[in-house]
Amino acid sequence: MFASDDATGVPIPINQGATSCFAVLAGSSFAFPGPSPISHAYVLGAANEEDRARVAQILTGTAERFTLLDTYLTSGIPYTIRCFSESARGGCAVCARVVATDVMVDFFAGRESSPRFPAVVQHICRELRRAFGGRIQLQMQS
Repeated sequence: MFASDDATGVPIPINQGATSCFAVLAGSSFAFPGPSPISHAYVLGAANEEDRARVAQILTGTAERFTLLDTYLTSGIPYTIRCFSESARGGCAVCARVVATDVMVDFFAGRESSPRFPAVVQHICRELRRAFGGRIQLQMQS
């Protein structure tokens, strides 16, 4: 399942509840084939201006690296910080938004599987973990 033999599974709290999910942390040399098993990443307590700017910088850098289009103006998602898509018609997308006192990064695989999507998710999760450490929670797709 994982590209690296040294990847380590770690329980990650989901939505601040008591339930944990078994996943591999970003930055531990993990890779997953096909669609990403991660649907959201939460940066806890990041609704302040400095943290929102850092999340925006991470998404913008990822968009440049993977040639994603800026779809902020057409996202339609309330309290959007940044939004990028594979194309104007869809494809994979990633959006960051403020939810209460946190920032949520949403990952959308799109209607058809994009070969870039797993790498986009992996890169963003690694950069979020680097910037915010233990304040990151990943929500797995159900």
